[in-house]
Amino acid sequence: MNSEPMISIRADGYNYYISIGRAAMQMLGSPEYICILCGRDKKSIAITPCQREHVMSVKIPTKFYTGQLHGVKIHSKKFVTNLISANNLEFMITHNIKGKYNEGKNAIIFPLKML
Repeated sequence: MNSEPMISIRADGYNYYISIGRAAMQMLGSPEYICILCGRDKKSIAITPCQREHVMSVKIPTKFYTGQLHGVKIHSKKFVTNLISANNLEFMITHNIKGKYNEGKNAIIFPLKML
């Protein structure tokens, strides 16, 4: 039986954002910066801690870790549109995407083929 916890994020095609909850950030060690990376075939995405200097870095607000924010929304019309289009998903609904933590890569991997 697999005891690894499932983590989920939300992708909203209508409002062009990815929403990440506190559980995902805690699993990654509560990083100051994260990167959201897309597979070459756009069939999976990964969230991983990164340095500020990384071209795809996103700063996580301090308020997020103190409990003043419940989630982090990352707005990117191009990223979300490409992701939803490549996977033939509906734009007008919010998609709940489940993923698993990969300890070797220190990343949470979200396969989109399961949607």
